[in-house]
Amino acid sequence: MFNYVQKRNISFIISIAIILAGIIAYAIFGGFNADIDFTGGYTMTVEVATTKTMQKVDAVEPQQEVTPEAPSQNAEAEAPVENAENTENAQTTESAENAQAQTQEAAPNEEQTATVGFNKSEIITGEDITKVKDSFVCNEDAVAALVAKNVKTIDKANVVKTDTGFIVKFRQTDDASIAEVKKVLANEYGQIKIISEDKVSATVGSELWGNASKALIIAAVLMLLYITIRFEFLSGVSAVVALIHDLLVMMSVYLIFRLPINTSFVAAMLTILGYSINATIVIFDRIRENAKLEKSASFDDVTNKSISQTLTRAINTSITTLITIVMVYILGVKSVKEFALPIIIGIVCGTYSSIFIAGPVWAMFKGMKNKKERR
Repeated sequence: MFNYVQKRNISFIISIAIILAGIIAYAIFGGFNADIDFTGGYTMTVEVATTKTMQKVDAVEPQQEVTPEAPSQNAEAEAPVENAENTENAQTTESAENAQAQTQEAAPNEEQTATVGFNKSEIITGEDITKVKDSFVCNEDAVAALVAKNVKTIDKANVVKTDTGFIVKFRQTDDASIAEVKKVLANEYGQIKIISEDKVSATVGSELWGNASKALIIAAVLMLLYITIRFEFLSGVSAVVALIHDLLVMMSVYLIFRLPINTSFVAAMLTILGYSINATIVIFDRIRENAKLEKSASFDDVTNKSISQTLTRAINTSITTLITIVMVYILGVKSVKEFALPIIIGIVCGTYSSIFIAGPVWAMFKGMKNKKERR
């Protein structure tokens, strides 16, 4: 049987090394690679026009045209009619002329709408309309590189593809940069439709970060209370230590590899807190049972035996979950990957901490408490 408690220093050194690497990365890069959800910025949802969209509108266009009725060729040959009929015809003719005038005034606007297939107030047409293709498949990296290369004020853009276009995000919020991005995209794809635009201020971003931190702290405190009530205070402290370890390691990985911190990351962290604590509680539950059955055994022996008994379950559960999440990451779109990646890191880290951190820390605390009581 592997002695997890005796080898705890190796586990602690590995964890400390990762966290220190994260601290160094924080100092070098000046903080996290925060998304505009936290730093503030601009988000624009773009729909790219296709020839198929335009053809649909072109098919409807003839129905929208109002063609004045040609004068009858036999009108001159007709016999004079009564005064009442002449008056009625004169009123009808005047109404037709008014309708024709209104149609002619509206014709240019209808033509613009038909040409692009979108609402004229939301459409931007590029310099070369022939760039509109039969279909559009978004390459997120290509769109991001296009914006960063052609708009001098923007050094980086995040792009997430949608069914008919993409969502582009960048930190600049000035009107000149936004207009330039729209122009570049319209020139590249022929025609684009701006579905929605949203500016996130830095104040809102700081509020999101503050609320996320509060949520993590409240979750940790509630878990501490729950485990203390169900087991004992030292078990709760050990579980919270493992949770803090998981959060610090996840943050360190994001710092080292410069992965973007956004709302998906926060949601994933809260998810991992619940997942990780579940495996830890299973180990503590087995420790409690073994401690009752083997009252003469040392805390180290009880901990090692309990971890060994739950090891297969912990690994199998984690592998099963990882297979699913990894497939989601491989096959999913960018927005899904942003959520799946921290989940993958968290599952690996949570399984590691449940086995090599939580149990050994509990045994260490219990041993320190016993020594203090003997004195």
